[in-house]
Amino acid sequence: MESRKRFAAITAAILILLSVVQVAYGRTVRVGIPGHNITQAAFYLARERGWYRDEGLEVQLIMMPAPVSNLALIAGNVDFTSVPTAAITAALRGAPLRVLFTSFDKPLFWLYARPEIRDIKGLKDKKIGTSGLGAAETLLREFLKKQGLEVGRDVTLLNTGADSVRWVSVVSGSTDATVITLPWNFSAEDAGLRNLVSFTKEDMVQLTGSVVIREGLLQTEPSVVEKFIRATLKGHLAVRENRAEAIATLTRNVKISDALAAKSYDVIRPALTVDGGLSEESQRKALDLILQVQGIKEMPPLERFFDFAMQKRLSADLRSKNWKP
Repeated sequence: MESRKRFAAITAAILILLSVVQVAYGRTVRVGIPGHNITQAAFYLARERGWYRDEGLEVQLIMMPAPVSNLALIAGNVDFTSVPTAAITAALRGAPLRVLFTSFDKPLFWLYARPEIRDIKGLKDKKIGTSGLGAAETLLREFLKKQGLEVGRDVTLLNTGADSVRWVSVVSGSTDATVITLPWNFSAEDAGLRNLVSFTKEDMVQLTGSVVIREGLLQTEPSVVEKFIRATLKGHLAVRENRAEAIATLTRNVKISDALAAKSYDVIRPALTVDGGLSEESQRKALDLILQVQGIKEMPPLERFFDFAMQKRLSADLRSKNWKP
């Protein structure tokens, strides 16, 4: 009799434990990401702090190229992606995708030049290495034009390959300057090149580390979307406000040294949005960049690509509760 009671008690305890686990992980959420890098910091921190678990979500971050992410999202094989440029490009062709949240709204690019070139005007009649047509080159052309330098007339752009090759071409003298991304900007710095422009601080908009969904998920599982956005927003706010914790999280998840994580955090910090939201003006600028790359002149309605209503509501709710990361 005693053993039967003990068995019943153990069985009950197991059932209770299983029910708790089921509640804690009531919904598996799959997120397509382009790679494990600093732009995914909000997801990492939200997962490590248990904010997804608190919402009853088990979040899986799955690496896949941007075009594959789009296809997986449209097909329902993933619930979210973090690649807004690819999604907006697909939406221009009719894909039912929307951007609901973004961690970064500034371009994560830097313009480095040979040390004797002291400012932008010094680039006149010089050669600038790029990776070819794309967002970085479009932004560079726009920036140079604002500075009074016309590509093809005042400066020459050359497709010199990947970041690792581009900064070396400047050091060797094959080109005079280049647009470069993390972490190669630090290599350029160490090689004695001069940082002429940090696009993270310019009045330009490019989105990364975003939350993209297919329209159907908002209709069929709005509560899942809300839970995911709320937890990600908490992760984002923690990244903004807790430098030491953000650096430690990046070290673990991106597999880089503490020193590199700290340097990376400090240079990308100005590009972080305040609370994952985007003004209509910024939405228009983000869309305009993609339209330029695609060669489209007419501006479509913003609501075809963006919906920040939920982010705005959740952010206001956290502020009203005086929530701190």
